[in-house]
Amino acid sequence: MDILSTCYCRQGKQGVSLLLQQYRYKGVRIIFACIFMGMGENMGRAGGYMAEQTLQWFRGLNLKRLARGKEKYMERLGKSLQQVILDTDRILDDSGIMSQGVKVNLAGMVCIENRILMLQRGVGRICLINRAFGRTHMQYLRREQDEPTIVEQGILQPNVGILLSMNSFFDYITEKMVENGLDIREVISEEQMYRHLQELGREAERLGGKEIGLILLRTK
Repeated sequence: MDILSTCYCRQGKQGVSLLLQQYRYKGVRIIFACIFMGMGENMGRAGGYMAEQTLQWFRGLNLKRLARGKEKYMERLGKSLQQVILDTDRILDDSGIMSQGVKVNLAGMVCIENRILMLQRGVGRICLINRAFGRTHMQYLRREQDEPTIVEQGILQPNVGILLSMNSFFDYITEKMVENGLDIREVISEEQMYRHLQELGREAERLGGKEIGLILLRTK
């Protein structure tokens, strides 16, 4: 199964950080995608630092072990990522970059071939776009948790879209607009994905959305 991906980012004063990494080890595709947005006066610095730390975590993974034992290591992988986020929280607290107890919002996913694990915290949101029974079905996995929480773990099916963003996008863009703009039947290339994602992002900005960051993945 092939996976296409693209992203769109429009930063303001606060700053939203996007992370989209793809590796292939001996034919096994490994993807890490995440959106971060801090809180308070140093939102951009906090989100950017969280992105740097999780990127370092991802690059330090044993890809050979993951590729050989993806069924065995997915849950362990999720716990490892959660711990990196919590460790980074403590660094941000101690450094004074963010107010004590305030957390970086995030929405992210790790994918090894067709196995997927998704995490969310704060105002980060994840939307699944599925063409089942001849119609587009939207499923939002939002859970407003103070800690990084695994909101979904399972097997990816063909012709499914995964959209990561923040409330700053979903508060302005309706389900119908997402369905029309990201119809999985018609959006079949990364160029098309980016063009439609850009249109939705700009529409959210026109309606008043700030700090718009979007990551879209689509299975084929």
